[in-house]
Amino acid sequence: MVTMAEWKNAAVGSVVFNADNRERPHGIALLWIRRWSLASIALLMLSLLVPTNGSAQGFGPRAFQLVPEKTNVLALYAYLLDGNRAVDPSVVIQGADIEIDLAVLQYSRAIDIKGNQAGIYAIVSAGQIDGTVDLGNMALSDKNSGFGDIQIGATFGVVGSPTLTMGEYVKYKPGFSAGIITLFTLPTGQYDESHALNLGTNRWAAQLGTVLLWYQGDTLLDPRLRTFELVPTVTFYGDNDDPFGANISGQSAMFKLEGHITQNINQAMFLSADALYTYGGETTTDGVNNNDKQSAVMLGASFGMILSRSASLKLSYGEVVYRNDDGPDGSMFRAVLSVLF
Repeated sequence: MVTMAEWKNAAVGSVVFNADNRERPHGIALLWIRRWSLASIALLMLSLLVPTNGSAQGFGPRAFQLVPEKTNVLALYAYLLDGNRAVDPSVVIQGADIEIDLAVLQYSRAIDIKGNQAGIYAIVSAGQIDGTVDLGNMALSDKNSGFGDIQIGATFGVVGSPTLTMGEYVKYKPGFSAGIITLFTLPTGQYDESHALNLGTNRWAAQLGTVLLWYQGDTLLDPRLRTFELVPTVTFYGDNDDPFGANISGQSAMFKLEGHITQNINQAMFLSADALYTYGGETTTDGVNNNDKQSAVMLGASFGMILSRSASLKLSYGEVVYRNDDGPDGSMFRAVLSVLF
């Protein structure tokens, strides 16, 4: 990874000197730092740290990093997905070839609970799902569009997650932190039992987990900041009482372990190596066990950058590199445009 070791850590107007002791610029991010206040840089970096739709390929890198109190972020996601999964990747349809185009709008806000940082967020989505499903004796082509299920979630910092003002944030030296996350999926999306493919799932879901973060850097704005992130979660599902081709379907809990190693290129950009492991999710149809427990590993990478004083962009790509016979397959591309207000 490239580092900017010549930079002064998070200092406004910091400069680099050549052999003649003359000031010289060092890259586009340094020019931005000279023009903008430290608060502006801090807020823009925060717009790269919005939790991603948790049921769609993981939360993403730096989704739960500390932010100043009362931070608001509005984020627009674009997903391009292909493989054998529905919009909720726990729904695997073996023998299917599915393409999904999805737009997701998310609002996030940082709040204080007894001196610890917490956060709330709400997610709405809409898009199109199109594909072919193998029914054994024939292939069924199906297509559907509309709104997906609404999701609401919250986070709560337990260790190393103090509520920070902007002035405290820019000076704070991070270390280890841990927190709790919750995400609830409401059965509000487009669903038609006569279709094999839908944007909605027609069931409730609750995802619970922890966030473990280890920061390496002098401050959260250190241009050399590196993070190690682990997010183990378990998701519980309600029954679908009107599934395609059956009377009722159920699914056992799904375990996920998400991991990221991120590295700042400078104060305006970062790179991330991403991994997601899933296990479980065995299904039943009309009370009969389908013996289809899933196991899969997805690997990918992300890149984040500042676009302007109020906007930033994050790009991610991931692909399933290992799966058992009943596991998910395919790839994911995600673009996130975030705006602070």
